[in-house]
Amino acid sequence: MLNSGNKGLRPQGVLVTAGQRETTKGTPLSVTGCAVGEMVLIEYFDAQGMGHNVVVMRFGNKFFMPPNAESWTRDCKPLSPWLQKALEDKFQAIETQSKPMPDLPESKVDIMPGGE
Repeated sequence: MLNSGNKGLRPQGVLVTAGQRETTKGTPLSVTGCAVGEMVLIEYFDAQGMGHNVVVMRFGNKFFMPPNAESWTRDCKPLSPWLQKALEDKFQAIETQSKPMPDLPESKVDIMPGGE
């Protein structure tokens, strides 16, 4: 283990030289990009026929899966009923607010007879 028997010494690790570090520089406190993604629950069978259930992330036409995706997915549990209901209500309110107004049919009534 680290420093086993060597009291007072600093932990030893790997030193990354400046030439091996990321060299990208940018404006401080700036965002250079972002992407809206979605989580997708998938079930698949590997080359040995073993079944897997994992949550993967989709950004555009690319899918990503972290190394611990299977254990993370297995640890996910349903929400408590009150929290489930609260979120359903919140999403319903958001959907109601964000729906565009429907197009109104064109009126056949001339509201300005003889006018312009």
